[in-house]
Amino acid sequence: MIEKYCLDNEKLQQKAAPHIPDGLAPSKIALDSWTGHSRTAGHQQSAILQSHTNTTLSQQQQQHHHQQHHQQRNIITSSPQPPEPPGHHDGKHSLLQFAMLHFRQSPEKFEMLKTADGSISGSLKVIENLKASKKNKGKKGNKENDWTWKEQVDLVKFSSVPIEQSLLRLEPGELSELAVECFAAVMRYMGDLSMAPDSTEVKCVYTILMHCHKHEALRDEVYCQLMKQTTNNKSMKPDSCQRGWRLFSIVAAYFVCSETLKPYLFKYLETSAYDKRRAYHGTATVCLQNLRKTFKYGGRKNVPSVEEITAISAGRNSKRQIYRLPGGTERVVNTKSTTVVQDVIEELCTVIGVTGGEMEMEEFSLYCIVEGDTFTMPLAREEYILDVTTELHKNQQVFYLIFCRSVWHFPLRLDSQLYVEVVFNQIAPDYLEGLLLIMPGEQLDQDVIYDIAKMAALLHRAADMTHVPTMKETKFLLPKPALTVRDVKPAQWVNMVQSNWRDVEMLTTIQSKAQVLGQYHFETIKNCLNSLLTSVFIIQSLSICP
Repeated sequence: MIEKYCLDNEKLQQKAAPHIPDGLAPSKIALDSWTGHSRTAGHQQSAILQSHTNTTLSQQQQQHHHQQHHQQRNIITSSPQPPEPPGHHDGKHSLLQFAMLHFRQSPEKFEMLKTADGSISGSLKVIENLKASKKNKGKKGNKENDWTWKEQVDLVKFSSVPIEQSLLRLEPGELSELAVECFAAVMRYMGDLSMAPDSTEVKCVYTILMHCHKHEALRDEVYCQLMKQTTNNKSMKPDSCQRGWRLFSIVAAYFVCSETLKPYLFKYLETSAYDKRRAYHGTATVCLQNLRKTFKYGGRKNVPSVEEITAISAGRNSKRQIYRLPGGTERVVNTKSTTVVQDVIEELCTVIGVTGGEMEMEEFSLYCIVEGDTFTMPLAREEYILDVTTELHKNQQVFYLIFCRSVWHFPLRLDSQLYVEVVFNQIAPDYLEGLLLIMPGEQLDQDVIYDIAKMAALLHRAADMTHVPTMKETKFLLPKPALTVRDVKPAQWVNMVQSNWRDVEMLTTIQSKAQVLGQYHFETIKNCLNSLLTSVFIIQSLSICP
C-alpha cells in the first residue's frame, strides 16, 4: 500500500510540475521554482489584458496566432528528456516509506501487520480513524481525527523549527536528547538556527561526528535528519539547502548506516544525484560517492581539520596534495576527503604509464616519510590520505608522501620516459650504495667489472655530463664495495670508464638512464630489491629532499 501511494504521489508531482527543457541550468531551475507563483499570476493578468485589447483582431489573425502557439507547445513538449536510472520513480525505498515504518510518530497512525514470528509482513493498514476522518471531514472542531497524508509527508520535509524528540525510536531516552542536539547542530550549520555564543560551524560538525562516533544508533538518526532538511527546503536562508548537502557529504565520509536504512539512503542520494535538473545534484553525487567509499573502506577515522571543514563549507571538495617521486620530482594530485592510498597509487601509476592492470599496480606503494624517522612502512591501501596528513599537521611534523616501486616481478617498462625517470632515480642510489652488487668471496668476476665500468660511463652521461669522466668523478660513479676490490686499482677503473665513454657520449640523458636499467640484469635487480624492501624501506636510498 505504501509503495503504491509513494508511486502515485511521485507521478502526481511529476504531472503537476512544469516541464523544463533540456539545457536549462540548475540555478535557473531553482530560481524558477522559488518565483513560480508570482510568475503564474503575472501571466494570468497579462492574458486577461490581452483578451480585452485583442478583440479587434481579425479571425484570420487569431487563427494564425493559435497555430504559432500550438507549434511552440509541440516543440517544448517534444524536447528530449535525460534518461533516468532504472527504478528512479518506482516508489520503492523512498524516505516516506521508511518514515512510515520507523519514525517515532508513525506507529501512532498505523497498525503493523506481523507474522507469527513477530516480523513485519511488509504491509501496513491505516487505522480505522482514517474512515472516521473522512466522515467527520466536514464537522467543525473535530480536527483530532482529521488525519491526512500531509501529516506523514511533513515528517520527511524541511523543518524551520528544532525537533523536540528524535525522529527514530531511540533507546535509551538519553539518545533522543543527543538526537535533538544533533538536529540543532544541523540547523545551525545550515544557517536556519542562530549560532550560540560559543558555537561555530566547525563545532557544529564536531558535535555531530562526536555523537555519531560514540553512539552507533545515532548514525541512522542523523542521516534521516539530513534527508529531511534537504527535502523541499523552504528556508529563508538562500544557501541553507546547499550547506545541508555539504554537511551531508562530510557525514557520509565517516559513517555507514544500518542495513535497514541502507536501501532508503542510497535511493535518496541516487535520486538526487542522477537527476540533472535538481539544483544540488552535483553535491548529491559527492555524497553518494563518499557513502560508497565509506561502505567499502570503513570511513574516515580522524576528525577533519578546521581547514578541511572550512574548505568543504565553501564548496571546495579537494585539496592539492603534493606527492614525491624518487629523485625529488613532485606531482600534485587532487585529494578528496575520501581519497585512499589505493586511489593515489592508481592515479600515479597511470601517470608514469603503468597500464598493465591491478596486478602490476600492486607492485607500487606509497610511503609516508616523517622527518627524523629512519625507517617507515608502506601505507595500507585502504588508509585515508587526509587521516594521515591531518594527524601529522596537528603534531606539527614535517613529512613527505613518497611513491615508489616496492615489489619487482613485472619487467621494466623502458618505453615510458617518466617510468624510466622514476625507476632510475629509485635504483641508482641503491646501486651506488652497493645494495645491488653481489660479491661472492669479496671478489668480482671479470664480466662484472666490465659491466660496472660501462655503468659508470652511462651514469656520467645520465647526469647530463658532456666531458670525459675524471679520476675524481669516477670515484662517485662506482658502487662503494667495488672501490675496495684489491684486484682493480683506481687508475684501472678510470681507464675502463673512459674507454666506455666513447660509446655513450652521443646518447641522450633518458637513453642513458634506460640503458642503465637494461644493462643491469633485471633478475639481479628483482632478487636484490625484493629482499631489501620486504620489511622496511631505507630512507637514505631516496633523495627526498630538494
